[in-house]
Order: sequence, then structure tokens, then C-alpha cells
Amino acid sequence: MSNLTNQSYVEAVSSSISQLFTKLVVAIIILLLGFIIGRVLGKLVRRLLADLGVNKFMHRIFRVPVYLEETIGIIVSYGIYFISILQAFQYLGLAVAMVHIISAIVIILIALFIILAVKDLIPNLFVGIYIHTRKRIKPGKMLKIKGATGRIVEAGLLDTKLETSSGNIIVIPNVLFLTVPYKVSKR
Repeated sequence: MSNLTNQSYVEAVSSSISQLFTKLVVAIIILLLGFIIGRVLGKLVRRLLADLGVNKFMHRIFRVPVYLEETIGIIVSYGIYFISILQAFQYLGLAVAMVHIISAIVIILIALFIILAVKDLIPNLFVGIYIHTRKRIKPGKMLKIKGATGRIVEAGLLDTKLETSSGNIIVIPNVLFLTVPYKVSKR
């Protein structure tokens, strides 16, 4: 009888190890497929947006290089990577709380990334809109701000470009017009 118990115990352990190994292999396959699909779709989105000319369009609007095609492609890729990781965890039977914790951490990291990426863009954009509505700072006028003096050659939504008497171009973020005293004259 003891031999039969040992044999059933060995079979149970062997069966458990086999099931665990099968689950690990399937989870790895889910991860690999997710990474392949994420990479392919990320590149496809980048190409599609490049064909539409999104970066060129945004550059014309904001007059600064904008890499929206690459950024959206990366977001799509990482989104699919994240979903495949969640699916692999779910298949392995990991606790739902762990998946929720990982999801919360990733969402917080993405939010921090977005906040840090646009922290300078938004104030400069609002001041740029304000400048354009007041029409006080426009090309051709002279500007003195924070030790720099020159003729305004471009007043964009995000920055203002001055040409100094020596021919150098100085780029001034529009937010400085709120924080630093400046003087505008006709010539």
C-alpha cells in the first residue's frame, strides 16, 4: 500500500510540474507574440502617420520640430507590450491584485511622462496665443528682453526669434514675456 501511495504522490507532483511547465511555455508564447505584434503595429502606425505627413503638419503649426509620428508609434507598441504582459500574467493565474498594481504603476509612469513632456509646451502655447491676440510683438519691431536686444524676425506660438545686430538668431521662449521685463519699440 505504501508503494502505491508513493507512486500516486510522484504522479501528482509530475502532473503538477508538467502543468506548470505548459503554462510557462504558453505564457512565454503570449509574450513573444505580443512583442512581435506590438513592434509590427508600432512601425505600421509610424509609417501611416508619416504618409499622412503629421510631423510636417505639426511643424507648420507650432514652428518647432514635433515628433508625433514616432511618439504615437512607440505608445502603440508599448501599449500592446503591456497588454501581452497582462495576458501572460492572467494565463499564469497570478492574483488580479498584482495585475492591478502593475497597471496602476504603468498608468502613473505614463501620466508623469506626459506631464514632463508638455510642462514647457502648454505655458509657451498660452502666452503665444496671448501675444498674437495683443499684436504687440510682431516681426519687424525691436525687442529688448533679459539682456538680449534685436529685431523680431518671427513670433510663433511657442517662441519668438530675434536677430541681433551681429546677425545671430536668438530664440526666446514665449513664457519669458510673463516672467521677465521687456521693451518693444518700432525700430
